[in-house]
Amino acid sequence: MISSFAVKPRAIALAPLPPPVTGLTVATERFIAATSNAIDWQVKSVGRPSQTRSGGQLSRLARSVRAGCECLFASRSKITGCYMPLSAGITMIYNIGFAIACSSRRIPILVHHHSYSYLNAPSRSMAWLNRILTERDGHIFLSDTMQAAYDQRYTRRAQAVILPNSYATSALSDASRNDVLNNKPLRIGHFSNLSIEKGLKTVLDTFAELRQQKMDCELQLAGPLTGANERELVELARLQFGTSLKIRGPLYGADKDAYFRELDFFWFPSEYVNEAQPIVLVEALAYGIPCVAMRRGCIEWLLGDAGTIASDRQQFMNIAIEQAKNVSESLFCAARRRCRKRYEELRAIESTGLADAIRFLGAQQK
Repeated sequence: MISSFAVKPRAIALAPLPPPVTGLTVATERFIAATSNAIDWQVKSVGRPSQTRSGGQLSRLARSVRAGCECLFASRSKITGCYMPLSAGITMIYNIGFAIACSSRRIPILVHHHSYSYLNAPSRSMAWLNRILTERDGHIFLSDTMQAAYDQRYTRRAQAVILPNSYATSALSDASRNDVLNNKPLRIGHFSNLSIEKGLKTVLDTFAELRQQKMDCELQLAGPLTGANERELVELARLQFGTSLKIRGPLYGADKDAYFRELDFFWFPSEYVNEAQPIVLVEALAYGIPCVAMRRGCIEWLLGDAGTIASDRQQFMNIAIEQAKNVSESLFCAARRRCRKRYEELRAIESTGLADAIRFLGAQQK
């Protein structure tokens, strides 16, 4: 258990600096928070960078260099391990530099994966980083399917920890909620960075088809709008659907809790090819909300038998419409129970994964 450590080991966290409102930043911050009872974190890079591309890159580089210098010159006996959430793309060069600094002093490093970009296609940067990592190092994978995808593409020597993103949400299983299907209209939710890539157009088109079939339903969109095309889509949808479309904007804390408690179904037809394991789907499971999602990254593993997976846009629309039109009291209650059960399974996997990560970062490895 986290609380079993009497003396906190010291570990350095090198976190990338993504733009605000990203799952990577949230996941990084909450991993550190979740393990802070056991580990004395020396955090070097968690935070919000400059809004300009060049400013953000310079800030990320400066913090990576500073963290690397500490690994090179600080007392080795005081550093038990380093934690490195992995960037994707060109900025992985910072990860490689930091890993070299750790390797030169035999400091174990725990790499946290959050993207499928280097799993869907071979990455020269990832291959170089993989060569640096040895048996004393470790990986955190979001699922065993993610680990299998990594092992198939790269020759892994480092240890593996399975840690789903359930640790990154404060949601609790909503077991006290009445499972009776009594919402009129039927309330359907989509929560994400509201972009075409994340499935916004597919959600609106699916909802339009339901309305054409005279379904008494309501669509609740939550999250920030990301661009001019998305704003135009939403404005047209407002005119088409009227009060049946609710635009909730970014939601946090009690407002997010109230949002999920109102929903009957959750749609997540992301077309983002490098999607890994969206935290919002974990939250939907916690609240017992049946999900329909696209097959991306770890999503199929995440939902298990508690959700329905589509392989393409048209299949998603067909499944979502069919479920909404033919929902019954018994099917709805059974679906809610499966969601809560899957969420509790994820929390059990999470508990083991966090304990493994703490042991890794807290052990003095020579």
